[in-house]
Amino acid sequence: MASMHHTSCVLRSFNIAFFGTDHFAIPSLRRLVQKSKENKELISELTVITPPDATSGRGNKILKPAPIKLEAIGLGLAVHHPPPKKFGAWELPPSISNRPYDLAIAVSFGYFIPKRILAGFPYGGVNVHPSLLPKYRGAAPLLHTLWNGDSTTGVTVQELSVQSFDAGRILNQCETPVSPTEDYLTLHNRLSEKGAQMLVDTLERWDYFQANGWEQDPTKVSHSPKLDRTCSFVNWESDSPELIMRRYLSLGWRYPVSSYFRGSAIQLFGLSIVENQKPPKCPGTLSFDTDNKAILVSLADSRHLLRATHVKMANKSKLAILDFINGYQLSDSSDKLTTEN
Repeated sequence: MASMHHTSCVLRSFNIAFFGTDHFAIPSLRRLVQKSKENKELISELTVITPPDATSGRGNKILKPAPIKLEAIGLGLAVHHPPPKKFGAWELPPSISNRPYDLAIAVSFGYFIPKRILAGFPYGGVNVHPSLLPKYRGAAPLLHTLWNGDSTTGVTVQELSVQSFDAGRILNQCETPVSPTEDYLTLHNRLSEKGAQMLVDTLERWDYFQANGWEQDPTKVSHSPKLDRTCSFVNWESDSPELIMRRYLSLGWRYPVSSYFRGSAIQLFGLSIVENQKPPKCPGTLSFDTDNKAILVSLADSRHLLRATHVKMANKSKLAILDFINGYQLSDSSDKLTTEN
């Protein structure tokens, strides 16, 4: 359902607590800061709530702040941290002005904000979610959109539910097509900007969206759990060309498409599907495409081949295909990628 453009009088000035963590939240925060400078009668103040700095390295001595924290500091905003994972008895610190908060906004926060915290906001809370809810509730809607080859997706601005993640009343929703070649990072950036625009639109016409919101249909709920590294491995005997490319477009930015070669894990880059002009070979068989400086992998669907322009063996540097062929002394059509080690 596309947003409808009605006007409504703004009779309030929001003091906002913005709950966010990763890069998806950054355009929303930037747009809110921009709008607060343009119109103090809409947004009077912004405070950012984000998880504590993550630790890594030997002895957990390396601190890695969340992307939204770095952005907030750069924008000159106050930043507060609840305890890791759960809020416990944590209370929201006062805003710099000491004026009570009005509204909670959560964008890619990752924590469930408890009822006792939300109760402190007269206007409750809203969330920007990159799917057409109730489809793809949960942590990874963008991944599942691409993994499933969906031709459309969208962004939803919903109320924060005190019962469960992504179950709130829908205030604003907009559909958008997905290109067959669109990858995760492109879709992520596009929908994060779209969500930021819709969020400000929702605040500017708050009364309209509150009056016209609707409950989610429980019969149409689906979920989008996180996908891990194991999902990146190809089964050459059964995976279709479409599934391999969906895996590449959805997960390749984080977990490159993977297989096994001579007993070690191998990652494949620069992937495309091409027509097979030659007699079929056993799935996983490697042949050379020297014109394009690529290797071709035979598939279960013998009408097609998977082309890769770079590879990376476990614990090695990424290699261009000609370096791979020479370094591992490959001969055309005699080596295979295998489904299992």
